[in-house]
Amino acid sequence: MQEKAQEVAEDFYNLGLPGSPEEFLSDKLGYTNYGCQKSLARFVDEYYWIDAGNVRSYLWANYDVLRGFVDSFSPPGKQKNGNWIGENVSIDETAEIISPVVIGDNVEISKNSSIGPFSVLHNDVKIKENVRVERSVIWENSILNSNSLVQNSVICDNVEIEEDRKIIKYSAIS
Repeated sequence: MQEKAQEVAEDFYNLGLPGSPEEFLSDKLGYTNYGCQKSLARFVDEYYWIDAGNVRSYLWANYDVLRGFVDSFSPPGKQKNGNWIGENVSIDETAEIISPVVIGDNVEISKNSSIGPFSVLHNDVKIKENVRVERSVIWENSILNSNSLVQNSVICDNVEIEEDRKIIKYSAIS
């Protein structure tokens, strides 16, 4: 559990959240057992809760699921090589999948595209040629056209991203 607590602390700093994980736990969640690694490890082990009211925390909750921090929830699909893959998925042989990712049902990933790490493609998503998706969540029936980059962002249902676009820095597109 200490390893998971260390990963949470590292992610906290990498996401650029203010303060420290201990301050977050005590100020925001009322969890006031001090001593960083011990209290954080106990919190992660005993209870999972996150206020996913903005893009950054929503993505963080998804990362936690992909890392196995949420014992009560497992992504849909069959687990294979650190990923969860749905049914009727088409992945071009030149595409790169970087674990961990979730790929829903009826997803198409075209040539020279890269998905992951820490990305979720919901059902019926179409990824065209030369697209990169990193640390992002793409909701159902969305299309990412050629030469697009989606990084640390959320693309909502039924969105089509035009060619040669960059969606970055904790954006949400609906």
